[in-house]
Amino acid sequence: MTKEWAKALGFVLGGAAALGFIGYKLGHPFIGVGLGIGAGIVGTAALGSEFLETGKRSVELANNYEFARVKLEALTGSAYDAATIMKQMRDFTKGTPLNQMDMVSTTTRLMDGTVKAEKAIETAKRLGMIGAGLGVDPDRIGAVYMKVKNQGRFQGDEGMQLAEMGIPTRFLADAAGVALTEFKKATEDGKITIEHFDKALELMTMKGGMFADVLEKASATGVGRMAAALQEHEEYLRKAGEQIADTAASAS
Repeated sequence: MTKEWAKALGFVLGGAAALGFIGYKLGHPFIGVGLGIGAGIVGTAALGSEFLETGKRSVELANNYEFARVKLEALTGSAYDAATIMKQMRDFTKGTPLNQMDMVSTTTRLMDGTVKAEKAIETAKRLGMIGAGLGVDPDRIGAVYMKVKNQGRFQGDEGMQLAEMGIPTRFLADAAGVALTEFKKATEDGKITIEHFDKALELMTMKGGMFADVLEKASATGVGRMAAALQEHEEYLRKAGEQIADTAASAS
């Protein structure tokens, strides 16, 4: 039993004993005993329900992880490469506010769009850093990235979408070598390409860039530490879910 469950059980039993004692002090020992037993039954039922929900969540996390791994294996053609990408994203997000499975999702989106694995991993990490700095899901930025990649260049409101997420237009302008005042026209003329987008991501995340050390800073905040702890907890649950699934499979 984990410390958390031991505390929960102690709370339930302690509450039951407290109610019993109150009944006794009020001169109603039988009522006190009844309250104590009732509280114990309700508390035990609540714990049983909590155990059930935790088990369901564990299996769900394990299934999501396996689905992501299988999809990566299909994209890479290699179980080893799929496992390597999963581990890379785990190492990249460990101790940070970023979530491993979110980063795997972003990487998969890029690879779905024919970005090669090595490039997809690098780009996904850059998107993760920017997303962490702006409080934006990296997958949202990734969706715009893939739209531009498929088009080959900015054609419509992609620049506006990025600006609305908080990504400064000046980085794209600098990457394209155009003045900020000329950026809108350059976009309309189709002169801002996916290569410029890649360069802008690099400028924002390279040493000295706007988001270069954002993960370290975010990890030092209370929210960042809580997010990192939550990810550790989810990994613990996922591994438990894998054990549940393995046990069920061997029993069938």
